[in-house]
Amino acid sequence: MSTKSDFDRIANESDAYREMAALDVRNAIGYRGFVSAKPGLNQETMIAGTLGGFMYWGQRVHIAGDLAQALEHHNNLTIKDGKTEILMAAFYLISDLNHIQLEEMSKRPREEITKFFSEECKKGVYYYDNQWVQVPVRFLESNFIEVDLIMMNPGEGYFFYQRGWFSPAIRGVIKFSNLVGSKTVKNIRSVSRNLYRKGFNITFNQNIEAVMQGCRDQARKGQGKGAGSRITDALIKSYAELLSMGKAYSVELRNSQGDIVAGTFGFVGGSELACDSVFYPAVLQENCENNDCEDFKSNIDYAKVVMQELFDRAQMAGFQFIDLGMVTVFTKNTFKAEYIPREEFLALLENTPEDVEIDFTTEWNPLL
Repeated sequence: MSTKSDFDRIANESDAYREMAALDVRNAIGYRGFVSAKPGLNQETMIAGTLGGFMYWGQRVHIAGDLAQALEHHNNLTIKDGKTEILMAAFYLISDLNHIQLEEMSKRPREEITKFFSEECKKGVYYYDNQWVQVPVRFLESNFIEVDLIMMNPGEGYFFYQRGWFSPAIRGVIKFSNLVGSKTVKNIRSVSRNLYRKGFNITFNQNIEAVMQGCRDQARKGQGKGAGSRITDALIKSYAELLSMGKAYSVELRNSQGDIVAGTFGFVGGSELACDSVFYPAVLQENCENNDCEDFKSNIDYAKVVMQELFDRAQMAGFQFIDLGMVTVFTKNTFKAEYIPREEFLALLENTPEDVEIDFTTEWNPLL
């Protein structure tokens, strides 16, 4: 069993800390801010990376025949309903690879996929930042390719995918001061009371594995299948270990039978409080492609209840904001989430007291 002394050692003295400290945010590529696929993810690098303001995300590399085709795909990926979601931006490999070739390659071992990409990337990998910028091959070789790549196809065509450390140019946060007097929060508290009267309960840190699996399997409107694939078994294992150290949390909403029907999880340690993901009941028909059809139904109020309970306890402990990474329609409309520049985010971390302790022991009772 890990202890707080283990956390202090990792945060200040370990090889993982030194490896993460060597990463330079000035080398971040694009708005998404890819820095490096190294070091690999484990309990120690997650602690050191999160305390340093990094996120463990994934980077897509789509294939396009030329930059005009890439720009069309970029716009389709980042502009939804007239709104720009620049953190969805991908890299683009300019190549004449066709679907059959990519499908065949996707079935091969990871080391072969990585070797194949290392040759293809010499044709040119680009990202869009008001104009096309080529990612230096040397950067790809030293920071992107050495760790095995995977290939994915969630229904929109094959792409290469690399997990690693990111420092986004903009960061999604919820500032708790913006929720003061919110009518939405008032409505959420009403929903909480109704659920409580029906026998629902909220528990804390009881089953982070189930919560993370729920987030991984979550159906989300407007997203293709596999949207939660970044939540790997390795990530679940790392979070479970962090929870044993008191540096992660899970919030579980249970129905009257005790089943977990919604939940959220994330990192808490030092001056950082982060919400990684949330899940809630959702039903969609088998032919509901990309979850966009009218047959998609969800009880997202459950998600609002678990998140608001987390926010209440965090604010009571002394946190002034929570790190989301990305802003979604849900978090923006419900909790006034906003993007702030990287520099402002790092300043918020600096100005938050270290080792803020959230009370996860007091039982949930929204009637009090």
